[in-house]
Amino acid sequence: MQTHIDDMLRLLDSPQPAIVARGLQLIGQHMLPLEQLDRLYEAGNSEVRVAVLKYLARNLPPGHISITHKALSDSSNSVMLAAVQHLITFPNTSTAPILETLLKNPEFPRKDLLIRALESCNDGRALAVLLPIVKDANHPCRMLASDTIGRMDGQPIIYELLYLLASEDEMTSFMASIALAGVRDAEIIEPVLTAIDQWWSTATSRIPFEAAHLLDKFHDPRIRDELLRLLTSKPNLPNQYGNLARSSAIHVLGNYSEPQVISYFTWLLQNGDQWDRYAVTYAFTKMKSTEAVDALMANILYENDPSILANYSYAFAVLGDKRAVPVLEALLERVDTQIRNTIETNLRSLNPPPSKTKRSNLLMALKRRLYASR
Repeated sequence: MQTHIDDMLRLLDSPQPAIVARGLQLIGQHMLPLEQLDRLYEAGNSEVRVAVLKYLARNLPPGHISITHKALSDSSNSVMLAAVQHLITFPNTSTAPILETLLKNPEFPRKDLLIRALESCNDGRALAVLLPIVKDANHPCRMLASDTIGRMDGQPIIYELLYLLASEDEMTSFMASIALAGVRDAEIIEPVLTAIDQWWSTATSRIPFEAAHLLDKFHDPRIRDELLRLLTSKPNLPNQYGNLARSSAIHVLGNYSEPQVISYFTWLLQNGDQWDRYAVTYAFTKMKSTEAVDALMANILYENDPSILANYSYAFAVLGDKRAVPVLEALLERVDTQIRNTIETNLRSLNPPPSKTKRSNLLMALKRRLYASR
């Protein structure tokens, strides 16, 4: 084994860059001194420098980030790209200024990778670099920058994002609704509810759908009351985004196992369209209450849509109330083979068959009773 490693190490002394690069690839997890890697990087061509960076990404030796930072200023685009790809997977807080410089470099081809790498920085400087992109209506990476902020803790720029959310420009408000995903401050509740109300009836708006998701992390009566008001006072939405918005709002209401919500959900099971009924059966799974099970059991008899019946079975399995076992067993006679398989899976989850040991013990107990009766 050591001889094999020694052979690969000798490849690193080759005057041919392709052989050095291959040696770095073959050497795998064997740890090389950082000083040797730095010498190889400085002396090698772009192929060798990329191989060094890939080695660093595989093994993460102490101090590896110093070579990666150096590579971000390399004259070769392929080397810079390798460095950026490494940074995407390695959390650090010291590279935002370099990435910002590259973003301003018109010759660098992959601005999308730079933006993803900024996510790994996850600090105020990275957010400050991304925010102007979100504001720029003409930037080709605007959506990606918004999504990247949403994956970070956007608390340091919360007020800038809320200002954008309140914009009269639909796309700007939409970008803000995506970027706010990582903020857990209850201060966003009122502005988010206002944005949902503002765009609720707009034919092509995705804002209510995205914004409603922002509220799922909170438990606040303002959310419950406003979503109930919107769902009941503005029931007809003009397109598929409207259906998604209603479904998202219903999903959020599943956090509130309270009489007014359960009563509304029950009404939807009886009177709602397919989208609403599907969303309600799923929302009930979040309640974990006997009242939720009672409502589902009372209304499953009147449901004829096979896909929604399958969702009922999933809801019963998640809620874990064994009162639903005979209901699901009877349901098997009402559906086709494909839906029946789904319901059987959920039925086994709700009422799993006894283990082999338990079955054996039951059989032994039965035998003992039979012998005792003779």
